[in-house]
Order: sequence, then structure tokens, then C-alpha cells
Amino acid sequence: MPQDALIGTQIEAYQIKAAIGEGGMARVYRAYHDRLQRDVALKVILPHLLDQGQNQDKAEFIERFKREALLIAKLEHPNIVSVYDFGEARIQGETLTYLVMQYVGGGTLRNYMRDGQPVDPRRATRYILQMARALHHAHLRGIVHRDIKPQNMLVSSSDQNHLLLSDFGIAKLFSTQDEAPRATLAQAHANPALTQIGQIVGTAAYMAPEQFNEQPVDARSDIYALGVVLYQMLAGQRPFQAENFTGFQYQHTFQPPAPIRATNPQVPEILEQITFRALAKRPEQRFQTAEEMADALEQALTTLSQPSSAMPQLSSNASALTLPSHPSARPTQPSYSTAQVLPSSPGAYTQAGALTTPQYQSNITPITGQGAMPQTNPYQAPPQTHQPRRAPAFRLSTVMTVIFILLAIVLVATNVLPRLGVNLSWPTSPSTQGAQTFTDTFKSSDNPHHWPVGDLNVLTASLSNTGYNIVVHDNNTHFPNPQAIGTLPDNFTWTVTLHQETGTQDRLYGMAFHLIYAGSNVQSCYAFIIDRKGDFEILRYDSSTSTPQPLWSGTAVQAIHTGLNTDNTLQVIAHGSSYSFKVNNTPITLANHTTSISDSHYTAGQVGLLVTGKANNQDQEPGYVATYAQLTLP
Repeated sequence: MPQDALIGTQIEAYQIKAAIGEGGMARVYRAYHDRLQRDVALKVILPHLLDQGQNQDKAEFIERFKREALLIAKLEHPNIVSVYDFGEARIQGETLTYLVMQYVGGGTLRNYMRDGQPVDPRRATRYILQMARALHHAHLRGIVHRDIKPQNMLVSSSDQNHLLLSDFGIAKLFSTQDEAPRATLAQAHANPALTQIGQIVGTAAYMAPEQFNEQPVDARSDIYALGVVLYQMLAGQRPFQAENFTGFQYQHTFQPPAPIRATNPQVPEILEQITFRALAKRPEQRFQTAEEMADALEQALTTLSQPSSAMPQLSSNASALTLPSHPSARPTQPSYSTAQVLPSSPGAYTQAGALTTPQYQSNITPITGQGAMPQTNPYQAPPQTHQPRRAPAFRLSTVMTVIFILLAIVLVATNVLPRLGVNLSWPTSPSTQGAQTFTDTFKSSDNPHHWPVGDLNVLTASLSNTGYNIVVHDNNTHFPNPQAIGTLPDNFTWTVTLHQETGTQDRLYGMAFHLIYAGSNVQSCYAFIIDRKGDFEILRYDSSTSTPQPLWSGTAVQAIHTGLNTDNTLQVIAHGSSYSFKVNNTPITLANHTTSISDSHYTAGQVGLLVTGKANNQDQEPGYVATYAQLTLP
């Protein structure tokens, strides 16, 4: 079949629009699903690969393809390209096997690395951190990728800071006994760039030693390949160069890589150490899980001093790394509100009560204009500072009321509670109708409940099959809320399931209710929030005061799931002015060992989420994902 013979044809519900790439196994097209009104990536297995074997081999491949497609379709993660559909279709006299995937549209990471220039260490770290989290998600489900490389890492067209891992189509199960037949190493010599079906799976420049030597492959093989990609991003070149398969085999198996900092002095020593550990020849000497590597990268981020909270923009030729300017386009009807968070270092208050943000120093030479990343003045990591921890939880009783007040003052003085200082410049228009019961799994691209989506300068929000994804770019507290939901009655139950995806351990997130607007701003609300240390707080926000009023809090609550990418389900049950709370279906014990508190300051209002931004400009941008929201009325 000619290369572009499929363009303009229909494969089941998909109209083929354009060819966007071809690899050793498949050709990829941009297609359009008319009923769902969205672009997709449609991967067609190259027919000649299926024709190489006997009919029985072809049938076995199709069955294996279907099994693996079903497994891959269950990988729901913000950094993994989603699989929507698969099947076979008879087109122009040929039976085509195809896979339908999420269309990302921003090109591959390889496109931004073609000129041999290093990638900014911060961006490289954050990209590989995302890939490590994605791999850990797959590994926990028994899937090993086996072909990690920049060509399989896709840059989001809507957010260049967002990377997605693709092409799990040749992945194998850890426990499978149904391995594809492998040829001898000699059969791979002719094509060192990419081996094909029936051969050792992987790209020679990124393969682990055990893949070359036909030894057992597991998650640590993916970790090695990820180390190769990280090395390439930091040094501007791969650790090993060869003209044939045997050359790559020898170097990956026996030759140590050259020091990265000898090529690029801007790379912090900690990143070089992480890279070399991932590149250990023996699997037992590498990170044993992708999560372990991700944790090391996350810790390294805390030592990276940076000139601003934003990452440098990728240019299409990748030779110029520049700091971004804030987008000028604004949504016509954003539906969230913000509140300022106290920084980890004390600031100064003006007479009007506005917070003056403290200045931070950077040891990195600023990158400005269109110049290439500087190769002089080696990077100096600043000494790591420790943020003050919030004060321990307190137990309210009739005897300890005074202590409660004093502790609240301490909490404010140590700058650890979020502060409501709303100053929105965009209009909001929440519904004035009475609220109706609704359930949202965030699977519908139609966004029927009108959650805020898009690049909103201070945060980025999007809907995907993984849920409602929020990344906070500034230091403020935000209240994304469904604008289509009306005013709350006296009695209701508000339930949300969400987790933190990125950011430091002390970031707070959760739910808001009785959100009351004054024009375009949030005037007041209640909040039920948690953090990754297992702490919770119940707060009363009031824009007329500088800090929220704590109604109750607790620390190290066993019912709270700690750690990144771990869902927590929060629930508030309102009966007039009485409120009770649950975490993961476990009631929260409140004052005097009761399970409810009373507060009559606010009624009506809206429901929403609460997410906090960075504690200071050096921190990683916090990311959150909500996977479920439900409002029920009696």
C-alpha cells in the first residue's frame, strides 16, 4: 500500500487526516472522530510485518496485540498517552490492525534535542520526573515499556512543561510466559536504530545491557533507558555513540559513560549522580523502582536555585532557551478564585494589609533574550533551607479555649496558613439558581458543569480521561469551582476525590463549600483541606481578615493517604449550621470527641475545590488531580 494511501479514508469511526510519523512497527496518523468531535492519533501496524510470518503466527500476534491493548488502555495517568480504542478493519483489500490514542500534538522530545544543545537542568529534571512517575504507574500494573527514548516522549501542545510517554504497544508483562520470539543478535546488526518484531525489543542507543545480552528484562531496564535520556538532555549528546549494533552492545555492557559535568558545567553534581546511578551496568546497582528515581529527582529539585518560578520555554530548534512571558490571552469567563498564601519567609505588611513578597536570590546566571544557555560560571547549588513546620495539632475543650486561641496566633505568626486576599481581574458568573444533585467523573470533554479549563496565567487546568488536572504557577490559594452548579441549600453532602501529583509535602488541598462571591471575588467560604503528611484543617475564610479562622485541625491522621499520586476522598455532610467530615469514609473526630462542629457564619454559596500554590519561588509547581466530585441533596 502506498505510504499515504490511507489519508482521506475512513477506518471505522475515524477519518484519516494526515500522516504524522512512522516507526519500525507502525505508521501514525492524525484522525478525527466526528461523533466525539476530537482529534486522535491512529497507529496502524505495518502490514508487511504481519505478512512475514505464517497465518498461525499472524493470528497469535493479533491475539497478543489485543491483550496488550486492553492492558495499556487501563493505564490512566496524566503523563501516559491514553489509549481509546483498537481493532481491525478491511481497507482497500487489506486487513489493518490499528490502535487509537490520545492526540498530543506538540511533537516529540527528540524534535527539541536535534541540535545537540543541552536542555536546562531544571526542565530536564522535571521532564524525567514526569516520565519516572508514568513508568512507576505502569510497572505497578505489571507492564514494562522496553523502548524508552525521546521519540516516545510527547510534548503537550497546550503546555510545554507537560510530557507524556507513548508507545507501550511493544510492552511486555513482567510475569508473561508469552514472549515474542527473539532473533539472534546478528539479525539486529543491520538496523541498530530500531529492532523490530521478532527481534530484541528496543532502540540500541537506549537499551540496557541485559536487553543486549538477552537476559531477563524488568522495570530496572526502563530505568536504565530513562537514565540515557536524562544524560542526553543534560550533556547534549547520548552517553554512547556507535555505528552498529555490536558497538552499542559493547559500550552499554562494558564502557562507563563520560562525566556529564565535563561537557556541561551547568549541571549540578546531584543530577550527575542520579544519572549515573540509573546507568549502572548491573540492575541491582540502579534505582530499584522508578518511584525511587522520581523521589531522588524531586529532592534534587529542591536544591536547584532558579531565576524565576517559570521554566524556560522550548523553542522549535531547541538551540535557544528563553524565559517565557506570561500569556496575554485570558479566558472570557474563568470560574475560579484565588487567595494569597503566606510565604515561608516573613514578608512585610503595608498599611493597607497587602503582603510584600520577600526577595529571593539565585545562583544561576539569568537566561534572557534568544541567547544559548551559558557554558561558563558553573552551577552552584544553594544550601538547602528548611521550611518551618506547622505547629502541632491542638485539642479543643472547654478548659483549653485560651490555648486554642494562642495556638491560632502562633500558626499565623509562623506563616503557614493560607490567607484569603482575593484580587481577581476576570469576571465570574456563578449560577444564581438553586443547586441540583450532580456527579462528575471528569471524563466528559463537554465539561457540563463548567469547571475552569485552559491556561489561566496563575494556574493551568484541563480535563482528561485521568481527571481534572490543575497545576498552580504562583504562590496563592485557588478555588476552582463548577459554575453551572447553583446555590447550596441548608442540607447537603459534598464529596470530592483528589490527590497531589507534584509539589512539596506541606501543600494543602481539598474542598470548599458555601463559596460566597462579591462581584468577581470570593468573599468567604468554609474549607476542609489536607496535606501529604496526614494533617487536616477545617477553616473559615473571610476576605475582611488577613488570615482564615481555624475551626479545627489534626495531625498524622491514619485515614489520610500520604504520598504523591494517592487519592483521598473528602466529604462534608451539612445539616443547617452543623457539619461533619469524613476522609476515605472514616469520620473525623472533632471537638470533645464529637464528629461534628457548628458554625453559622455562612449559608448558601457554591461548592468547589481548594488548591494551594508554592510556599516560595524555588519550589516545584504543585499539581493536583481531581477524579470525582458529587453533590447530593436530601
